[in-house]
Amino acid sequence: MLPAETERLVGIEGHAISSLHIQGKFEETPETFIVEEIAKKIPESPSGRYTILKIRLKNWDKNRFVLFLSSRLRIPRNAITYAGTKDKHSTSIQYFSIRGKVSSLPPIDGIEYLEHYHAEYPVRLGDLYGNTFTVKVESSKDISDLIADGFNMMDGAGGFPNFFGLQRFGSMRPVTHLVGKYILIGDFRQAFREYICDPAFDSEDYRLRFCSHEDPERALEEFPENLTFERMLLNSLRNTGSFERALGSLPRTLTMMFVHGYQSYVFNRALSERLKMVDALYNVLPGDRVIPIDDYSNPASNMQPFVCDRHNFEKLNRLSRENKVRPVITLPGFNTELTDSPADRIIGEILEEDDVDLRAFRVSGNKKFSSGGSFRAVAMVPQNFKIISPNTMMFQLGRGAYATMLLRELLQE
Repeated sequence: MLPAETERLVGIEGHAISSLHIQGKFEETPETFIVEEIAKKIPESPSGRYTILKIRLKNWDKNRFVLFLSSRLRIPRNAITYAGTKDKHSTSIQYFSIRGKVSSLPPIDGIEYLEHYHAEYPVRLGDLYGNTFTVKVESSKDISDLIADGFNMMDGAGGFPNFFGLQRFGSMRPVTHLVGKYILIGDFRQAFREYICDPAFDSEDYRLRFCSHEDPERALEEFPENLTFERMLLNSLRNTGSFERALGSLPRTLTMMFVHGYQSYVFNRALSERLKMVDALYNVLPGDRVIPIDDYSNPASNMQPFVCDRHNFEKLNRLSRENKVRPVITLPGFNTELTDSPADRIIGEILEEDDVDLRAFRVSGNKKFSSGGSFRAVAMVPQNFKIISPNTMMFQLGRGAYATMLLRELLQE
């Protein structure tokens, strides 16, 4: 499947700047993609009951690392928390915390412990200002000046589209949002099947055979040991006979991603349509929800978005051009009230098309799958950009932004 076809499956279409055609390629590897969290500092306290870790990970999926570390330390996996999620095929520097005092840490291939101290408070999801990225682009010549020009164009156009990247949906098997959709419409059997096998992406015999026989005992004999979460699902289905309970047996951080994946898909489709309506990403349209942003383009966390109308239209467009506010698009949930704004009309049409009701986001009896909804800025503006060596750039993005989506905008085919 071609990259553009995969992008369309998760709602990504279009670009903000059609004139960018830099002849470079990017392949995500631990050598070409390095990310370090810009974290909110948690004060050290020798008497604190939490252990704070700063870790360099190479080629590690966050969920699998947490599961592995909890097993090595012989503690519950929910005793380990983290500030953010990162791409597996990278070198990342991340913050974690462990509930309890841990003095000895196990050696793990691909892991380097950089800091280790005790504190009164744990690391929580979102305890970040953003991330610093170091990215190398492949080219037969030095295109550093063209890359710098591209960043300047992005800055002048209001940034790059703040799409959720393929990692949100599963880089190799982008099915997370489909699992979420089936959960929301109450079809847990199909949600389970989607996670285990989808003929559109899967060619492995053991996956395809399960779709035919649905026998978890037989599948456990065939599925490789390294497919930790698939085997966890199959084992739970064997023990309970319930597709819903089996899905609920996965770590909370993973089960949350299913419905969040569907919200991300809806957002991506709405943003793709919005790109057809505006000349620049800083443009504010009548009816838009708008929110103040900080220096990293993060929406102000203590404020609700306000609506653009004929009285504040010119002011909000000026403030948006100055990178002080940004339009946001709804991430639908059970607390969402859709308006007559351009983006909300699109979202309403998508939900109707998928037969998903807003009330369905409160999944009866299972908080793991429920979501009240939120908002996300339509664009991100990279900060502190610099070329550090030929074709290698460093820049900073606000939390939740995908550097791969910046590179998609920069290195258009």
